[in-house]
Amino acid sequence: MQYKKIYALFFIIISTYSFSQTNMERDLNNTNEEDIEVELDDDTDWIEMEEGDSNRPFISVEQMPIFGDCKDEACTQSEIMKFIARNFIYPEIAKANGVEGRVIIEFVVEKDGTVGRVKILIGVDSNLYRNLSIEEEKKLRKKLDLNKEELQSWIINANNAINNECIRVIRSIPKFIPGKQIGKAVPVKYTVPIKCVLG
Repeated sequence: MQYKKIYALFFIIISTYSFSQTNMERDLNNTNEEDIEVELDDDTDWIEMEEGDSNRPFISVEQMPIFGDCKDEACTQSEIMKFIARNFIYPEIAKANGVEGRVIIEFVVEKDGTVGRVKILIGVDSNLYRNLSIEEEKKLRKKLDLNKEELQSWIINANNAINNECIRVIRSIPKFIPGKQIGKAVPVKYTVPIKCVLG
């Protein structure tokens, strides 16, 4: 008895599918090109930017921001790195004690070409103290004449000094020719690694 119900249900499902398939094919075959209307407005931009999105930074745009006398994006990226290298002032607290590291920083070239929204994505490790061996810690404490808590605070300050200098140098980058999307100036986001090494 159950097999008959299942078979009957299966037959009904298959029949319904075939019928609807046949009706769809017939409807498609009876449609003429004249029946299909598509209206296109000549003023339509295919990529539209809404007013609320006007300050959200792009990662890539039709015309990337241009820095200085550059003519293209490769030159701009190279000149940004040169600017950072020429203008980075190694913090004395970090220099005096050999603190080095890598900082990954993000900034936005705004619609007016100025640099804004600067933030550190990855800074010099403030947990450097935890990575010191007992012997390294003793040497450093003796050299700086600090107790354990003072040494922890000093390391954090030295690392923060490097992080803050990275922010300062990025904020000091001169004005760009802004990036453009669909002919409008738009904000564009950059991510830059800065390797802080004593040389």
